[in-house]
This record gives sequence, structure tokens and C-alpha cells, in this order.
Amino acid sequence: MADALKEELTRTMLHQGAYEVRVCDPRVGFEHGIPSRRPLDLAPECRSVLVWAIAKAPYANDTYVGPLRSQVDPQRLGQLPLHKLDPDYALRRTDDYFTLAVELVADRLLRSHGYRVFAVPPDKPQAKLSAYESGLAVYGRAGFVLHPVLGNRIRLGLLLTDAELAPDPKLAGFDPCAKCWACINACPAKAHDREKVYPASFDRPKCEARRKELDAESVYCNRCWAVCPAGKVKDDQLYSVVQPHIYPRRPE
Repeated sequence: MADALKEELTRTMLHQGAYEVRVCDPRVGFEHGIPSRRPLDLAPECRSVLVWAIAKAPYANDTYVGPLRSQVDPQRLGQLPLHKLDPDYALRRTDDYFTLAVELVADRLLRSHGYRVFAVPPDKPQAKLSAYESGLAVYGRAGFVLHPVLGNRIRLGLLLTDAELAPDPKLAGFDPCAKCWACINACPAKAHDREKVYPASFDRPKCEARRKELDAESVYCNRCWAVCPAGKVKDDQLYSVVQPHIYPRRPE
């Protein structure tokens, strides 16, 4: 029953637009997660964590730095007439709705089988750790997660349930950072220790302090993310948010 449910869930979520769907066990691998934000802290009855990737089109990624940069600010959403919003920003926002659409069909399917689904805060706590534990992605040097096909051009979705679904193995043999230091070299804050491994290598206060300085100059710093060459799909060929089956998914 559990295998059949997982297969049905995966098929339904892929059809809705998820690029890839994986499962991890909330009782394994989260020991070093942030207290109060781990799956079992949020829902003690949770038995499976569903995590999926939405592929980001080039016009929907977060690197826009054009003349309408000031509009790429969530706090300003709703303060400007729609026709005056930067179209790149409006398209980027579709990622959020796309991710929620996938979550909605998974939620409905699980509930129809009598299982519970537990609320996850909007900031998707431990999404990166879930992606790593489920084998959806690995950590890059700068801390964002990297998918074997899409690299870091993804948005993650997360769902907690009491359904017992078979967890997927971690990724093996995928090390896109082995000979690459692009993200570390691009960091204007020099917030990464090259002698250590993430998360021990990352100095968050130093990063955030420099980001505030750049924000004051109307410069949006996302350089580590923007220069990452991981993945097999070029920026100008990234999976479109409106054409969900252009690129083949990872081979089984």
C-alpha cells in the first residue's frame, strides 16, 4: 500500500509540474537541524517528508538587477499598480504559486487516503536539509543545494505527513563543487572559510552585514547563487514555468 501510494503521489505531483519528487524519513538525518524547525518538532506524528523541486526559468530566477530593481522587493508587492510592476518580478512570483499547486494536489491525495498533512511555515524550514536527506540534491560550497540536472535553479517544496512512505537514498557520485570555487570567489563579503565545509565554513553575520551595505546602494547581492555553473541545463534553456515537460528528468 505504501509503495503504491508513493508511486501515485509522485505521478500526480510530476503531472502537476514538479520536476522531481523525493521522500526522506524525519527520524533520520535531522539531528543537527535547527531546533524547533525540524519536521518532528513541527509535527511529532510526522513519518515522511515529501520534498520536490520546481525548475526555475531564466526570467523567473532571482538575479534581476535592472533599472526596476527596487520593485523586486516582496514588501512592496501590492503597493504598485500591476501594470507598473517589473514583468520579470511578476513572472518570478509564479514560482510560489507553482510550488503551492503541487503541494495542493499532494495534500488532497494524502487526505483522500485517510492520512494527515501537517502545516509547514511559509519559509519552509529545513527544506534544504530535506532535499539533501532525500537525495534530491547535495550541498554546494556556499550552502545552497544543487540538483544533478538543474543545478541551483530550483525552488523547493515541502510537505509533512503521517503516511509511512519509503525514503529515497542520498545522492551518490555527484560532486559538482570538486574543482569549482566560483561561488566562494564571487562573495563580496568573503564570508566563507575555504578550509572548512558548509555549514561550518559560512560566516552568516559577515554575509548579512555586507548585504545590508549593498542594499543601501540599491545592489542586490546574490552573486554566489548567480555564478554557480552546476547542472546540465544552460540558463537560457531552463525548464519553463509554463511548459512543464520540456526537459527529461533525472534517469532512474
